[in-house]
Amino acid sequence: MRKSTTASCPRRIPRRSVTLAQIAQRPVAMDLRTGSTTLDLWPERARPQEVIAIHDVEDWLTLIVSGAARGITAESTVHQYRRRGLVYRPVRDAPPVPVYAAWSKKHPPRERERIVELPAGLYR
Repeated sequence: MRKSTTASCPRRIPRRSVTLAQIAQRPVAMDLRTGSTTLDLWPERARPQEVIAIHDVEDWLTLIVSGAARGITAESTVHQYRRRGLVYRPVRDAPPVPVYAAWSKKHPPRERERIVELPAGLYR
């Protein structure tokens, strides 16, 4: 499964969609420990000049709403984290984010096919 990649920006960004190059023009907030966004998303010569390391989603959201940084995230973030002053825009040239389902080999869920089908249906 794969989800679309979106940019998170302060509300004052008027564009309907953005590119990686546009995002890289400003500092980018990243959770380098657990986040899905890394500098490998950009070509080596087009990477953001500044990355602001954050440690949780609340710090990430606060930086973006303040205008101090931009962010890139999976489509699911759009539905989970709404905040006044924040907008999410599709990133036209970014690859989709892979989605994984995992469980113990010894104790797989009885309804695992249905469990996998549910999120797969959401992102088709």
